[in-house]
Amino acid sequence: MAHIPDDVAERFAEVFGVSDCAPEVVSALQCSEVEALAGMLAALGATGAAENWRAEHLAEEDCTDDHQGGGA
Repeated sequence: MAHIPDDVAERFAEVFGVSDCAPEVVSALQCSEVEALAGMLAALGATGAAENWRAEHLAEEDCTDDHQGGGA
């Protein structure tokens, strides 16, 4: 696996960690995509943002999966 430079990782967490981003984007994503994004945020230390993405996704009418705990 390739190393992610610190500045790129920080920017990713900054951009996708904002609370107003998830509601705008989550309806266009599959369960596995939300889990991958949330997993990356959690790995970067943005656990609150990761849980926000999961919660927004679970609020979608089409999602019946249990994403609590973060398995992809």
